[in-house]
Amino acid sequence: MGLGPTSVNQDAATKHIVYVLDDDHEIGVVVHRMLSALDFAAIAFTDPDECVRSVAAAPAREKPLVIIVDLALGKSDAVDVFDKLQSSSYRGKVLLISGSDQATLAEIQAVGSARGLAMLPPLKKPFRLEDLKVSLRTAKLAAAPTQSAAAIEKGKLAAGFVEREFINERLAVRYEMKIDAKSGDACGAEALLYARHPALGWTTVAGSLPPHDHSIHHPLARFAIRQMTMDWSRHFAASKSPLKLSIKLPLSVVAARGFVKFLRELLPKDPGFAGLVLEIADWWQFKDETTVREAQARLSLYRVGFSIDDIGAVYSSIASARDFPFVEVRLTPALLDEANRTVCRSAIEIVHRVGASVSAVAAPNSNVFQALREMGCDTIQLNEAMPVDAFKQKMLRSDAARTGSGANGTVQANGGA
Repeated sequence: MGLGPTSVNQDAATKHIVYVLDDDHEIGVVVHRMLSALDFAAIAFTDPDECVRSVAAAPAREKPLVIIVDLALGKSDAVDVFDKLQSSSYRGKVLLISGSDQATLAEIQAVGSARGLAMLPPLKKPFRLEDLKVSLRTAKLAAAPTQSAAAIEKGKLAAGFVEREFINERLAVRYEMKIDAKSGDACGAEALLYARHPALGWTTVAGSLPPHDHSIHHPLARFAIRQMTMDWSRHFAASKSPLKLSIKLPLSVVAARGFVKFLRELLPKDPGFAGLVLEIADWWQFKDETTVREAQARLSLYRVGFSIDDIGAVYSSIASARDFPFVEVRLTPALLDEANRTVCRSAIEIVHRVGASVSAVAAPNSNVFQALREMGCDTIQLNEAMPVDAFKQKMLRSDAARTGSGANGTVQANGGA
């Protein structure tokens, strides 16, 4: 039986909707009250089937952005719910809660990821209101008074604005440096697309674009890759550090007709070009793995590989390791807290076993940075986006430090300062 707000339609206009699925009615009520205190429109369920039916039946504007699921549900469990949510093409996020130990939570978390579900960091019962608030903030789902106000306050760009800026040629590519975790040397750069906002200045367009199948992704992708290759030829080709470039794209763009030809004609032929990594943003939408594998096979001829940010996919692909279509797996920030490090270490070993590398984002000299090096992470991305000129200067300082006395890569590991 659902315990819901007085009027879902009214609340949904200004609040994010969250479902709570727990067979203990009293716990469901407590979590429901917590969510209400955090300004979410909450609906609690004790029956898994009723919860999933409600997800499927809800209009698009009333579908839950998060479903909070208890691990054990009487005659059912969270994995059963995962299977049903996968079948119903649920695209929101899932937050596990349980009194079980962290290792069990992490294992079931990996199962949810393997089903293609967007899993938030799990919460161990009992948890406080602040714990729930932090977990939902991780998903960037903090409720806002209105969507237009949120766009101004958080600097998000509407898809229409991005399209206008593309037409008016007011877009730019910025770079985040990737370093070799062992040596500290610069080894790559991820390209991020920015647009000039009239009030906010240069602002990232990540997270503010329309769905992955929208036509705007095709010209934006081509613009970004064209700019990346020009930047490499003009600024990075002479660097003592071979840079492998990377960018996040929808598979719908990568698999589109003419994209391989576009890359073949555009990518540098210089043997010093270390290659391009495409992080596939929507790989889970393609139920037929042939689409991924065929695109990857063709692009590998041109020093182009695929990356994925879902560690659960690695677990599910271990049986067919020889056919694993990704050259890199990225650890998401949600997996990098201390409680998950045993799982991360195991995941890194599995990734290496299938012949892929592991990348993660961390601030230099942080505890996470050091832990990633100890766990065997191959590359670490420094979360500082820079215009190409600033990136080039940092590269020059890195090159100078590496050839100077006593450098041994420490400059890069310390943020290039």
